[in-house]
Amino acid sequence: MFTCCDSVSSQHRSHTLDLDESQGSLTSLLRLIHSPPSPPTQFIRKPREEKVKTHLPVRFDLSTAIPLPILRLLLQLADKYALSDPESLKALREHLLAYAPTDGLEVYGLGLRYLDLIGEHVVNEASQYIFPLPTYSLDQIQVVPSVHDHHRILRLQNFRAKALQKIVVEEDLFPHG
Repeated sequence: MFTCCDSVSSQHRSHTLDLDESQGSLTSLLRLIHSPPSPPTQFIRKPREEKVKTHLPVRFDLSTAIPLPILRLLLQLADKYALSDPESLKALREHLLAYAPTDGLEVYGLGLRYLDLIGEHVVNEASQYIFPLPTYSLDQIQVVPSVHDHHRILRLQNFRAKALQKIVVEEDLFPHG
């Protein structure tokens, strides 16, 4: 990652590396690299006895997750400096996924922007929690990186609405009246 001072010819140069980031930003990045944080704490949710086979989505205690503004900064720095440490990237992925139920669109947008770093799983998981797009403000919508990605959300939501309509119309939900 930082190979500027490794060459033999560097003996004649100063051993100083100038970076654009603040000390706090670099400190956060180096902490992530050297001691990746533990995953956020999961809430244990047990379904009632009669619903044992029900799939309950995983929820996290957000007080144990890296705050979203810091997570945005860490993702930006990890992308800029081509972070490839699997443990650090796994930690970023887990902490970002913790915010999917509460900030679905932002997690979706960050997942798309840093797709090469954190993978498609984050994008797929976050897409479940995106509200209909007209409910978001212009500032909130801007986290979606491209028009193509915006269109994909619209198509997904349209598909889900049609599937729900089909279930409601065709299924015998109330057989006795």
